Amino acid sequence: MWWLLANEGLKIGRKVYKNRQAKKNGFVPDPADVPGMVAQKPPAKASFKAYVELILYFLELVFGLTVIGLYGRDVHAARKHGDPQNAKWVYALVVGSLGASTGLVYLGYGMIMAKLGRLARERKVVVSMVKLGWGGVLVILWMVVFGVFGGLYIGVYGEGKDQDVGKTTRMRHAVWVDLVNLVFWIGTTVVEGLRFWRLRGGRERGKDQEMFDTKDPEAAQKNPPPGY
Repeated sequence: MWWLLANEGLKIGRKVYKNRQAKKNGFVPDPADVPGMVAQKPPAKASFKAYVELILYFLELVFGLTVIGLYGRDVHAARKHGDPQNAKWVYALVVGSLGASTGLVYLGYGMIMAKLGRLARERKVVVSMVKLGWGGVLVILWMVVFGVFGGLYIGVYGEGKDQDVGKTTRMRHAVWVDLVNLVFWIGTTVVEGLRFWRLRGGRERGKDQEMFDTKDPEAAQKNPPPGY
C-alpha cells in the first residue's frame, strides 16, 4: 500500500515540476495537471456553441436511424422473400448507418466531456482536420442519396394497389428525410471548417511569434509582430 502512495506522490511532484518549468518558459500549465489549481470556465458563448453542436449530433443520430428504418424495411422484405437486393436501397442503408453511428460517437464523446467540464475546450488542429474531412465525405454520400431517390420519387404519388401507393408515399417522405440529413451534415461540416480555419490561423501566428522571439527577445517584448 505504501508504495502506491509513494508512486502517486511521485507523479504529482513530477507534474508540478513540469508545470513550473513550463511557466518559466512562458507556457501556461494545464489546470488538470496541477493539484489544487481550478480551471477557468469557458466563455458563455463557447459553451452555448458546444451545446448547440451536441443537439445537432443528437438530431443526426435520430434522423440517421430514421433513414435506416425507412430503407431497411424494403431491404428486409426483399431478404425475407428471397428477392435480389436493390443496390440503391442498400447504399442508402449504409449511408444512414454511417451518419447515425458518427452522430452517436460525437454525441457520446461530447457528453463525456460535458460531464468532465471540458465540453467547450479548445480542440487540436489535427482532430478538427479529421472531423472536417469525414464531414465532407458524409456530405457527399448524403448528396448522392438525395439525388438518387429524389429523382425517383419527388413528384411521384403512385397508382394501382394500396400497397404500392403506400410504398411510394413512404419513399417520398424518405427523400425529405435524406434532405434533412444532408442539411445537418452540411451545417456540421461548415462549423468544423470555420473552427479548423481559426485553429490553423492561431497556430501559424504562434509560430511567427516564436520565431520573432527567438531572433530578438528584447525587441519582441517592446514591439510584437503585427496581429498581436
